[in-house]
Amino acid sequence: MKIRGLLPALITNKEQQEMTDKCRKSLVSFENCLELEEDNKPYKTKVAGVWNAFLDKWRGKEYDYLLITANDTQADPMAIDWMVKCAENNPNAGMITGKVTRDIEEFKKNFGQREWTDELTRGLLDPACFLLRKGVIEKVGRLDEYFPCEFIERDLIYRLKLAGYDVIQPDIVLWYHPPYSGTIGNDQQRLMKALRKYRIKWGGDANRESYRFPFNDMSLSYTHCRK
Repeated sequence: MKIRGLLPALITNKEQQEMTDKCRKSLVSFENCLELEEDNKPYKTKVAGVWNAFLDKWRGKEYDYLLITANDTQADPMAIDWMVKCAENNPNAGMITGKVTRDIEEFKKNFGQREWTDELTRGLLDPACFLLRKGVIEKVGRLDEYFPCEFIERDLIYRLKLAGYDVIQPDIVLWYHPPYSGTIGNDQQRLMKALRKYRIKWGGDANRESYRFPFNDMSLSYTHCRK
């Protein structure tokens, strides 16, 4: 399989540089063709902006999957290959997320020695790093820059479900993510603002969304994104 990957990394300090270096070194594939690019440019809509720039560039091209990572994560050597394997075993899955641990010692303990399982994670997923199957963005539409930082993934996940796709995760710890965000920080005021906006758009959150149309407006489809 051919995979095009994005490592978005707006580096403003030494800590972010170190995290990005560790992430970059960890992104490998033994069974697939992985082509990785790094984007260090600042975007007005931050995370959503850099992701959209990548997806606009590569959707519809020759790649079977598009991979987006967070630059504060680290991947197990089998992470990408096993996410692809999970996707191939579940052809209705439009998005495959990687299971993370926030405990670096737990991550190191079985590094590169975890065993494959067909079991999928139940409940809420942590989409710090994810694969998108070819054709998904063409059907679902761009990421909604109404959410510049938080809730971008959750909005995309709900829209994928409305489009008829499954969103799944192999139930194997494949990524490390620190207990805090090393990329965008942990601004509680900004987070709560994003949560309010998400609830206005979808009538709830965390698998309790109640609207099938954005803002409960039946003239809008799940592809609708605010400018």
